[in-house]
Amino acid sequence: MSVINSTLASSLPSGGIGEISSYFKVTNHLQLVLPISIFLIGYVVGPILCGPLSEHFGRKPVMIVSFSLYTAFTLGCALAPNWPALLVFRWLCGVMASAPIAV
Repeated sequence: MSVINSTLASSLPSGGIGEISSYFKVTNHLQLVLPISIFLIGYVVGPILCGPLSEHFGRKPVMIVSFSLYTAFTLGCALAPNWPALLVFRWLCGVMASAPIAV
């Protein structure tokens, strides 16, 4: 279930990019792809962290912590006050969402 959630979360903002751009008042079309791109960059960085941690601490603790942090960072995305905060939270979501793939 976590794997499906993490892969689905990478592309979910694409359906609401119009609403996101109007809420954050982003008009540059090059910036509109950033929420998805930043998530995927985090998706690349995450296994570098989560893979060795699962070897050291075990799979279950890494999965529980990463999913808890993923949930918290998703809430951060929902409550982001500005565009840079949204991008940072999306990157952190990508890092944590990659744990099921790495583990």
